[in-house]
Amino acid sequence: MNLSEIRGQFERHVIANYSRLPLCVVRGSGSRVWDDTGKSYLDLFPGWGVGGLGHCHPRVAEAISRQSKKLIHVANHYYNEEQGQFAELLGELAPGFQSFFCNSGAEANEGALKLARLARQPATRIITMEHSFHGRTFGAISATGQPDYRKGFTPTVPDIVHARLNDLESVKSLLNNSTAAIMLEPVQGEAGVIPATPEFLQSLRDL
Repeated sequence: MNLSEIRGQFERHVIANYSRLPLCVVRGSGSRVWDDTGKSYLDLFPGWGVGGLGHCHPRVAEAISRQSKKLIHVANHYYNEEQGQFAELLGELAPGFQSFFCNSGAEANEGALKLARLARQPATRIITMEHSFHGRTFGAISATGQPDYRKGFTPTVPDIVHARLNDLESVKSLLNNSTAAIMLEPVQGEAGVIPATPEFLQSLRDL
């Protein structure tokens, strides 16, 4: 199929929740991808998950192949050796913490929101930052500090409010006895790569 045929197929069968460039990527290697005409591009997309290691990294491809011949998926109702080993490795990087395995950053943030409210019952308030981005699931767009992401989905999850990044007084003005958590990106990406200052982060920890 050529690009025109593939685009037509998408328009008929795929919900257009993303705007797409007129490019059909057919293969990748390292930091390069190739389109359906054989043209090569340097891929500067940040890469999610193992994509951060580049396209078709031989060790990743070999590990996927090896595991697929053994067991592709196992329900969370059972134990499996690899998950425990990986959790132990992560625990060496963050002593005293346990792992919650999930499929995406949005799902991780959903888990964080639920865990905060569960741990701090009956407190429900979550303070996040203006211009933040926490994902596209329902709780995550509620936490996201960009109104455009919430258009068409209101009312969102209640008692999530937005302060200004690097403005401690803004956070304090929203803090009350029902606050369960303060949630933020150490570096806001969607807003234009804006870091939280070390002083702000330490002050939030102190709060």
